[in-house]
Amino acid sequence: MQVCDENPCGPSGSNGGLVNTLTTTSGTALNVASTTIGASNLEFRSISSNGGSSTGIILDTTGSSGGLKVKGNGSAASGGTIANKTGSNGSTATGIGIYLNNTANVSLDRMVLRDFQNFGIRGVGVNGFTLANSTIDATGKNGDTDASNEGSMKFGTDDLTTNGVTGTMVITNCTIADGFEDNFEIDNHTGSLSLTISGSTIQDTSTTSPGNAGFRLKLDGTAAATGTISTTTFARNRARGIQLINQGSGAMDIDIGIPGVGGSGGAFIDSFIGVDIDLNGSGTVNFNVLNATFTTANVAVLYGAGTAGSAINIFMGADVMPVDRGAFTGNIIGNTIDNSDSGTGPGINVNATGTDNTGGNIVTLKIDGNTISHVAHYGILVASGDGDATVNATITNNTVSTTTAAALQAIRVNAGATSSQAGAPGTPDNGTINLDVRGNTLTVDPSAGVNDIRIRQRFNTTFRLEGYTGSATDDAAVAAFLSGNNNGNTAEADHNNSGFQNIASVPEPPTP
Repeated sequence: MQVCDENPCGPSGSNGGLVNTLTTTSGTALNVASTTIGASNLEFRSISSNGGSSTGIILDTTGSSGGLKVKGNGSAASGGTIANKTGSNGSTATGIGIYLNNTANVSLDRMVLRDFQNFGIRGVGVNGFTLANSTIDATGKNGDTDASNEGSMKFGTDDLTTNGVTGTMVITNCTIADGFEDNFEIDNHTGSLSLTISGSTIQDTSTTSPGNAGFRLKLDGTAAATGTISTTTFARNRARGIQLINQGSGAMDIDIGIPGVGGSGGAFIDSFIGVDIDLNGSGTVNFNVLNATFTTANVAVLYGAGTAGSAINIFMGADVMPVDRGAFTGNIIGNTIDNSDSGTGPGINVNATGTDNTGGNIVTLKIDGNTISHVAHYGILVASGDGDATVNATITNNTVSTTTAAALQAIRVNAGATSSQAGAPGTPDNGTINLDVRGNTLTVDPSAGVNDIRIRQRFNTTFRLEGYTGSATDDAAVAAFLSGNNNGNTAEADHNNSGFQNIASVPEPPTP
């Protein structure tokens, strides 16, 4: 076991050059605690540890100027293997591959981490982290308890009182798999994170509860995050491939995929929900989901869930604290969705709820150029309900087809969901839909007996249609307008009181 608790344990050789290989059978290969590493970093070609009630690598309170680099020699697994660690739940000294606490500038290349009773990598208060060309997996699962939310890689604490990782985080050409709950989770409370995930595979959470997300990012407090997730496969993650949640006052700006680059959004395979993006705080969310593929052919076999949920789910939550929501903007462009005749969720689902007192609670999004097929539900559903949320929706140039007699409309847009708002009994929904829907090609299974498009204005809501100048309460005229703008597809409209009004131009999100 290599134990470093004083400064002389830094790298040897000129110019902080690469030093020795560390190898142990059952102990901790490297333990650096309560000391400042120094700007030159600790650098190793490989670190290995196999077996025992221990943690393979520990960096605990090592300062902000230096960190650890494991470099390998250019070949697969040459950075070392850490495997088969056991230990009691909640322990940081046992049962974990790599434990990082209040440390910085950690870079791991060409490592294999496998079979841990707790976590593959566990980080708290890390500033700067890179994982490249590496594998974290298990013959069973990494972790064995829901109470500790154990999984393959977790940064942050469940009470969201501390940060998981800030600064720059880069995950490239890695496999992160076999998490008991989540495969890869980040929980941040303050500070800023710049995230890049590319060329990787994140797969195979537990197939029963608490199996959850492939990648989960949650912001609370004043935490902020920007990032790009591209060319990555999310496969067989039971609940969600990606879940992004902002429940604080900071800003979240995440792109899934790269504008104009085919396939750059990656592949989402056999998760109940592919991408789930949620705003539950006063902060802002800006997102893009671009050029990805979603398939769910084996969801029922894997999870016993019957059918899949929505490939893409966008949700602005109702007020759970005395704050109003920030701006929620995004683009869903160029994706291919095959929902395997699922009747559980729409192909794309957008739902805005909550009551606002300061002019917020606004979702602005563009759904353009997507191909959605084999949906036994709505192809695209957009709704504002249970409050006064505003949705600015541009739905253009999509190709949508549904299947089976259980299918609903290819495009459905609802203003209003209930006659009594949550938290305000007796107050009908009074939200707003501003809609631009045109250029779509839609096919509904004839056995379903429904039209291709349906829009609804209910309760005290406002529904505006871009370019519509006819009578607000002439539902037939509205339906004809929708049909004419969407390649002659069949349409229907129904109103409750105010009907359908004109808007010259529906606000759109920033161009990705």
